[in-house]
Amino acid sequence: MLCFACSGLFTPFVFVYEKAISEAGVSTSKASLILSLLGIFNTVGRLIAGWLADRPWADSLVIYNVAAITAGLLTCLVSVIFSYELLCVYAALFGIVIGLYHTQTKTEQDTNAPCLDFDLDL
Repeated sequence: MLCFACSGLFTPFVFVYEKAISEAGVSTSKASLILSLLGIFNTVGRLIAGWLADRPWADSLVIYNVAAITAGLLTCLVSVIFSYELLCVYAALFGIVIGLYHTQTKTEQDTNAPCLDFDLDL
């Protein structure tokens, strides 16, 4: 179930470029700028997440869930976005929340859940 839920998080990285060219009618260089904005704001989101995680009042589970839900809602709105400017705004917002989302995920060392490890340690 988790794999299915997380699969949509990478959809914008694949399709926002083509959407900008085909539906917004922009050049390939302007469409590439949208991907750059996504990456730049992803970095900003990771910095914000680091700052938030250092606050004693912050709950990483709440940050994680809010970021995941917000990313999903933003991606749902892409179907009604047909202008270059709004695609840029979407890329910036999505980049921030996906940065928040990724930095709040826990590694296998942080959890008590069993991990499938196929390393034979020979």
